[in-house]
Amino acid sequence: MKFLVIFLALVYLVNTSEGYMCYECNSQYDKNCFDFNPNFSYFKAAPCDPEGNGSETCYAVQISDRKVRRMYRGCQKTGICEDYEEQERENVHFKMLSCGECKEAFCNSSPDTNERLKSVFILMTFSIFVSIFFN
Repeated sequence: MKFLVIFLALVYLVNTSEGYMCYECNSQYDKNCFDFNPNFSYFKAAPCDPEGNGSETCYAVQISDRKVRRMYRGCQKTGICEDYEEQERENVHFKMLSCGECKEAFCNSSPDTNERLKSVFILMTFSIFVSIFFN
């Protein structure tokens, strides 16, 4: 019984703790800047103007649960950025990018499933040892 309580408490902590996985774009002015990781739903993003004519916040994107949730209009003077429909979700994090900062990393607010499974396995093993020790 002690084992079960400890295990469930640890699993709860793993699943509610905030973890980040970050990915980088390939090219500073890549028009497919956000199309960089097979685990994400893709969309095409317009490039920043290399002359610096874009807006200060060229791109802003929110990523959660491995899906891009929101893209704001950016690089307005170039007239090539697109608006994407907003989807409200809890625990969504967003990163603002200045023009020419495509290499900045975007962070996913959820840990990878494999990482969670590893954590649960480690916690389960730890819980077994703790329950044996206290019994």
